[in-house]
Amino acid sequence: GQAIFPVKLRFAEEEQNSPSARYYYGGDESDETTEVDTIGILLESGDMLLPAAVPPTLTARLESIVFAAGEERRAEFVGSLKEYGMLVARPADGFAGPGLKLYSGDPEMLYMHPAYAVRAVNYGEEFDLAAQPTMVESFGVGFRELLIPLTRDGAEFNLLFTVEGELMGCQGELRSVARTGGAAMIPSGALAFAMAGDYDSRNIPLAPEERRRIAWLGVAVQPLDSDLARDGRVSNLTADGTNGLLINKIYPGSPAESIGLAPGDILLKVTALDDGVTTLLVGGEYGGFGMGNPLWEYYDEIPEQHYDMLPLPWAGVKSPLSALLTRIGIGSKVELGYISGGKMCSAELVLSAAPTFFETAPRYNARELGITVADLTFEVRDYFKLAADDPGVIVARVRSGSRASIAGVMPYELITQVDSTPVRDIEQFRELVSKGGEIRLEVRRLSQSRIVTITAGKF
Repeated sequence: GQAIFPVKLRFAEEEQNSPSARYYYGGDESDETTEVDTIGILLESGDMLLPAAVPPTLTARLESIVFAAGEERRAEFVGSLKEYGMLVARPADGFAGPGLKLYSGDPEMLYMHPAYAVRAVNYGEEFDLAAQPTMVESFGVGFRELLIPLTRDGAEFNLLFTVEGELMGCQGELRSVARTGGAAMIPSGALAFAMAGDYDSRNIPLAPEERRRIAWLGVAVQPLDSDLARDGRVSNLTADGTNGLLINKIYPGSPAESIGLAPGDILLKVTALDDGVTTLLVGGEYGGFGMGNPLWEYYDEIPEQHYDMLPLPWAGVKSPLSALLTRIGIGSKVELGYISGGKMCSAELVLSAAPTFFETAPRYNARELGITVADLTFEVRDYFKLAADDPGVIVARVRSGSRASIAGVMPYELITQVDSTPVRDIEQFRELVSKGGEIRLEVRRLSQSRIVTITAGKF
């Protein structure tokens, strides 16, 4: 009977509280993924092995797993293998199949034995499943020194079986080198060992509020360049400014502050201590996004249809660096390599979640006015030089053609008062504007305030 199926993984759409965020913060490409097509290999244990190198940021949004077995059936998520780019699921609704056995014998006993090379590819609309006879002619040495059976004809396949139908190997990615493309044939012994161990607790589906969390250092950075490297006399340590992120700001109480980083230091590399993978912080890849791009001097010339494309004026908490740290995982230990005072330094820390920031702040959509406002978060207060008790909410979005847009309210301006009453948060804003009628807003753009009057019905 059939034990290899086309599988579709479905993911919730990523929420974008700031529509321009996907263009400017430089996040992971998986942010926009809503479906992944793969295959499912039903094993005699009843579990289904899914070769799919899904990163934690994507697994967090996993909504359903479906496979085609005559009709569409559902499977429940069981876990993610720690070392291999594979998920494990279990068919639901009492589905049972013959299941495949993992070859458990000595791999060397397969030398010069016939085998079947199977090509199983799910194209979404089409499922390609084909097998051809082959021969195990030699062995390679793979991850953890495990023997990988090699066929004599180099056939293109992703599954390898004995003539008795036992699975000898499956093509997959090594998690530890996933960012550098570590695809390999994973032998059955390695799969059995991995499935018998603990699954990756950081690579699981999460509730919406949990998956919005990101790992952070609490720094604002810019990419190094050749001039900055020469001025700082670190050209020899940074490939003439190609590598490195120059720290411009350290947020109070942040992880960066706790390990003694300071403005002027240069972040050079991050090593995930769980797997030993080191990522060099190339300026062009990890800097330049999320630095803040204020367009205040051009604000009055910007058409309302472009409001959703305006970049954040402050340095965003989300950045390529935070995306890297989030992939490594909140709670993981890393070693930072950095330059301070012209000397190489290092420090270890456990990655922690960022506090509430603009993109995750509570919001209120005042539909009658056509604006969405958000509570003030630490980086917004820092940018506008506001004290912790200064009043205000920030305009997160302005709907084109709305009363607020016609009155001249624009994204990222502050609303500090409604009808001469200081506004503490979005709840008070909602209470003050819901009465309708003529509403007077005190709107602040940088240090300049003005009164905007909007007439709206009760809501």
